[in-house]
Amino acid sequence: MFVYIVLKQVTLELSSGGIMKSKDNHAVQAAELRRRAEEIIRQQAAQSPVPETISSEELQNIFHQLCVHQIELQMQNEELRQSKAELHASQARYFELYDLAPAGYCAISDRGMILESNLAAATMVGMARSSLVKQPFNRFILKADQDIYYLCRQQLMENGKPQACELRMLKKDGTAFWVHLAISAAQDIHGNPEIRAVLSDITGRKLVEEKLRQKDIELQCILNATADGILAVDRHGKVITLNHRFADLWHIPQAILDGGDDQAMLNYVLDQLSDPDAFLKKVQALYDSIKYDMDILDFKDGRVFERYSVPLMLESALIGRVWSFRDITERKHVEEALRISETRLQKIISNTQAGYFFIDRDGLYRRVNDSWLRMHGYESPDEVIGRPFTLTQVDTALEDARKIMDTILAGDTIPTGEFSRRCRDGSIRYHTFSAQPVVEGGKIVGIEGFIIDATDRKQAELEIKLKNEELNKANAEKDKFFSIIAHDLRSPFQSFLGLTKEMAEEFSRLTKDEMREIAVGMRDSAANLFRLIESLLQWSIMQQGLMPFNPKAVLLLPIVNESVAMVLEPARNKGIEITSHIPDDIKVLADSNMLQSVIRNLVSNAVKFTAKGGSINLSAKYAGDNNVEISIKDSGIGMSSKMVDNLFRVDVRTKRKGTEGEPSTGLGLLLCKEFVEKQGGKIRVESEEGKGSVFYFTIPCNPAPGKENLIKDIVTADETETQIKPLKILIAEDDEISESLITIMVKKFGKEVLKVRNGVEAVEACRNNPDINLVLMDIEMLEMDGYEATRQIRQFNKDVVIIAQTAYSLVGEKEKAIAAGCNDYIAKPYNETSLMKLLKSISKGKK
Repeated sequence: MFVYIVLKQVTLELSSGGIMKSKDNHAVQAAELRRRAEEIIRQQAAQSPVPETISSEELQNIFHQLCVHQIELQMQNEELRQSKAELHASQARYFELYDLAPAGYCAISDRGMILESNLAAATMVGMARSSLVKQPFNRFILKADQDIYYLCRQQLMENGKPQACELRMLKKDGTAFWVHLAISAAQDIHGNPEIRAVLSDITGRKLVEEKLRQKDIELQCILNATADGILAVDRHGKVITLNHRFADLWHIPQAILDGGDDQAMLNYVLDQLSDPDAFLKKVQALYDSIKYDMDILDFKDGRVFERYSVPLMLESALIGRVWSFRDITERKHVEEALRISETRLQKIISNTQAGYFFIDRDGLYRRVNDSWLRMHGYESPDEVIGRPFTLTQVDTALEDARKIMDTILAGDTIPTGEFSRRCRDGSIRYHTFSAQPVVEGGKIVGIEGFIIDATDRKQAELEIKLKNEELNKANAEKDKFFSIIAHDLRSPFQSFLGLTKEMAEEFSRLTKDEMREIAVGMRDSAANLFRLIESLLQWSIMQQGLMPFNPKAVLLLPIVNESVAMVLEPARNKGIEITSHIPDDIKVLADSNMLQSVIRNLVSNAVKFTAKGGSINLSAKYAGDNNVEISIKDSGIGMSSKMVDNLFRVDVRTKRKGTEGEPSTGLGLLLCKEFVEKQGGKIRVESEEGKGSVFYFTIPCNPAPGKENLIKDIVTADETETQIKPLKILIAEDDEISESLITIMVKKFGKEVLKVRNGVEAVEACRNNPDINLVLMDIEMLEMDGYEATRQIRQFNKDVVIIAQTAYSLVGEKEKAIAAGCNDYIAKPYNETSLMKLLKSISKGKK
């Protein structure tokens, strides 16, 4: 039993001591086991003596127990071998993981010495594993970061909880690298305290973090350098970042920025806006949107912001939005000023009389104003916009126009010029223009300018040139003409002066017949002189354009009859027969006074150059082109072809005496030509020496029937039917000689003659003598002229006959006299016959 106990104890010690390592050293282990067993038996035998006698049963029992124990030992040994094999495999796996782990593992003593490390830790510092053991761990920590390690270790010792930190360690060659150090407290197999450290190389991460930090700094610098306010928020409205400009634009107090209260900042923003609800609604809608957005924000204080928003994406996922704010208040003010200026400019362009155009670089019209359209005959811009500039170019000027455009588009300037333009209807007009390049964004994009219609000016210049040429020619002709007239005026004056001298010096010795002969000569000289001066005055007035021209629709026959009546007396004196073949329904559009003057002059000339017993015939017919042709044919002496060619020229002397020595100046025919052409007609002559002459002239017909002012009353009664009863006559005349002559003329039918020298006296005489029958009113008088005197007399006497008389025998004077209130008009000098005829005509009209 003792042996069994001893063996049992030895077996237990061997089991707990782990003597058996492997199958290969079994013999060694068995010998050692026997030695130790014998040693134990000796020790116990000395303390507990073995019984002297053992029975066979006891031996047999001991043997049985030994056999059973042996089997137990064999089974335990087998289990031990299996456990050792499993432990060995587990240790192998542990050491494999330990050594090959990417992280570095170190066991550190409480004194800071490295007890053990894995391969990764050794690789990190660039040393062999065996070289690390018993090395101070802080030797491999960068000096600048050792405080971080000591602090972390101190915290571990104080609370026993695992600690972690990031610091820089050194390789064997002195190269620094970043590690994440995790430490925890532990004990070794002997119960001694130790620190287990896990090292993770985070150098790569730190480099990335540094780059990110640099990028973040750069980004923040960029954000703070931009003129726009930038705000980035997440999908819940939390601020991610903002720049200084944002805070400046929105006047965000520093306290709100430092406090990080996003809601307080939002409230501060909303409080500044004119429509905060719309702003907030828009913002909330965009938080879940990937759309880009731009709008305008109006502030209560009048500021205006432009807001631009884009989604903030991370790998196709929406994580927030970035807002950009720009203060455009000044720009808006400028834009408004520009808009007002542009509107004003457009109004100016639209309303200016000059034509405005804009042509792009491709030569296409892009804009024109109404004046431009009007100048070219277009009604709408749609007819022009988009069409090439050649639309209005004259082919002959196209090349020059292209050169001008190329010059302007090259940035050069050109002086204002003139050019021809083709209008819509094909007509050609002339314009002056000024043009300049249009610059947008630093580039010339087209040409704009103004044009002014110079057609009228060009035509006026041409007309002025022609007029100047005509004037120069006319002046030369008139110079010669006036030299001729001067001679013609001198001749009758010399005769008149000679006769008056003879009468004045030889009056006492002259017989009655001689005195009568001198008086007749004086009368003829004065008459010739008067006719010459009257014709000269009419021609002068016509040349100056001062003669009134009032064409009306009139019947031709009464005009002809009235004109012929004025020359019947000289025709009767020569026994010349005057006949007329004029239809009584022909109407012409003419100035009656001018037409009468033409007919009277032509008939008078026919009488003058027709011998006694000759004939004159007047006729009229429609000649086409809305004209009536009137002819005056005589059986007179005729003219040579040379005389015919020079007949209507002012610079050629064509005068000759009549068949009875009647004087002639040629002025009458010049007046006829002027009067006919003034009315749109033409005059010509056919003549042959010894066979007479025919003068033809045309006058426009009356326009469409029913529109003319017809003369309904034509006086055809015999002038001798009316008798003049004795009258009370007032002569208003400031010239004594004229007054004496008129007094002599009116004595035959005047029972009483009153005389005054001016208009004031004439008005007073009529007021004091309401029974005056006739007033012979001179027009040109001092203090008050005859027209004004007549107007004042008509205010209180509507019945008295007033006849205007003047030496200015001009066309239009009769109309002025009638307008002033006169019954009629007579030109000085007049004779008794003319005055009687006029009075009889007035008497008939009163009846």
